[in-house]
Amino acid sequence: MAGVPGSPPTEWSNTATSQSYAGRAPWDRKVLAMASLTSACASLGCSPFKTLFGWPAVALAVVLLLMGIGVGIIALFKIKKDPRSYGGKRLAQAALAGNIILLLLYAVAVPGLVLGMFPKSNKPVWSKYRDRGYVIEMPGDLTEENVNFGEEGHLPIPFHNTVADLGRNGACTVGYADFSNYTFTVPTAEVLDHAIKGANLKADSTTISKKSISLNGYEGIEVELQPSMHKYGPNSFAMARFYWIPPRLYMNMIAGTKPGELYRDRVIFLDSFQLLSTPLIEAAAKGDVYGLKKLILASTDRKEKDLALVRAAKAGMVATVKELLESGADVNAKDELDQKTTLMWAITSGDSDATRLLLDAGADLNVQDDKGDTVLAYAVRRGQKNLVATLIAAGAKVNVKNSEGSTPWSIAVRLADLNPKSQEFAAIMQSLKTAGAE
Repeated sequence: MAGVPGSPPTEWSNTATSQSYAGRAPWDRKVLAMASLTSACASLGCSPFKTLFGWPAVALAVVLLLMGIGVGIIALFKIKKDPRSYGGKRLAQAALAGNIILLLLYAVAVPGLVLGMFPKSNKPVWSKYRDRGYVIEMPGDLTEENVNFGEEGHLPIPFHNTVADLGRNGACTVGYADFSNYTFTVPTAEVLDHAIKGANLKADSTTISKKSISLNGYEGIEVELQPSMHKYGPNSFAMARFYWIPPRLYMNMIAGTKPGELYRDRVIFLDSFQLLSTPLIEAAAKGDVYGLKKLILASTDRKEKDLALVRAAKAGMVATVKELLESGADVNAKDELDQKTTLMWAITSGDSDATRLLLDAGADLNVQDDKGDTVLAYAVRRGQKNLVATLIAAGAKVNVKNSEGSTPWSIAVRLADLNPKSQEFAAIMQSLKTAGAE
């Protein structure tokens, strides 16, 4: 070709090598680079199938990325080995970079994806649950059910049940069976033993240990159970307490794994159970002094008397309030749900005699309820100007803020604006101002 017009210089002419390289090598590298890029795209295509196929789809995406990286590296090595042509180099570099970036993204996302495939474990968040007859600490969202059970041909036995299901953590159950339609002549111990057998049968468990307990003077039993190891594993546990308080049989059960959140907090659940309705409490709320006296003699539980005092003050039953105070009930007893004291309830009920009785018994004037209000705030809201003056004279603090930042003064100002013709709120504001209210 030398000497022919337009022919390349001699040092650029190597016909055999040039033809061989131009016909094969660039396409080798381009095919490898394209394969690497295809792997990256395919791995992205696997992501939407994670919901349908779970972790296998994630694993396949990762494998494709690793393959893409490997193929991209091979393509670049081929280019380095014979650099006389750059065919496919940029494509290989782009494919390799894309695969590496996607792999890093997967490395961040995969742990969360894998953990998300397992059942969620909900940590218990305890809060008070109140039923018509009791209050107890319960975790999580609750499901209530009311069913009737009993043998055919017999009157139905209503059963009220509330469950907090925490998935892998376990569950808490509280409820009662109402035997109002039946008369029992068997000993209480036999009733409780029958309840344990029924619980074991329903939960497929066996009794490990049991001990006698009491609540408000009523007999009960605490049982440690072993759930079926075949179903729940060797580390499963269950504890239950049963109380026979005619006509109701109360049951509290907690189950989970050892160690676990519920196992650690089992005492919170079991010890928080408190009755809101017993014969003594009902007698106090109804003002039945004669019945109350007999029940006080039989009761050994201070908490029951305290709760009865709260109920009596709430109902404005001054006679039973007096009887309970004389029996040793705490003048500052609180409602379990909203932390209102006996004096707060007496003020709310409008019973001045019960209010005076509690004040004379030394009720705390500055204790706060769950919203931060004191008895002075209660008296202000009810427009009781004489009581406001009495409380201030007895030492009630006038500048205590509640959870909303309101003070007795700000409450009085707001109510005075809403009732401009009321002389009571004007007198209340004067009493508060004289006492240094802000």
